[in-house]
Amino acid sequence: MPAISLSESIAKRFADAIPLTKVPDFIPGRPNISTCWRWASKGVRGVKLATIIIGGRRYVTLAALEDFLESLNTDTPATKNDTDADMARRAREASHALADLGC
Repeated sequence: MPAISLSESIAKRFADAIPLTKVPDFIPGRPNISTCWRWASKGVRGVKLATIIIGGRRYVTLAALEDFLESLNTDTPATKNDTDADMARRAREASHALADLGC
């Protein structure tokens, strides 16, 4: 069985990648490109749009875009991209719980 080269592996993994600037073309209502950049940089309700940088340009895979939109439209809270405030709150709660246990 022939080994897959690195370039073939990368090409296969990112075959459906589109430039971040083209994301509005794939979403109903065509959000402004600045909205898409905000999704990637700051996120929405703790969920960030996963992007990759290739040759200085930012890209999004269609799978990442689908995951992002699904995460925003589920009733369960996002946990993988918690905000700093969420992490700080949980750290305080853990600290109080440990203090209550005498640790």
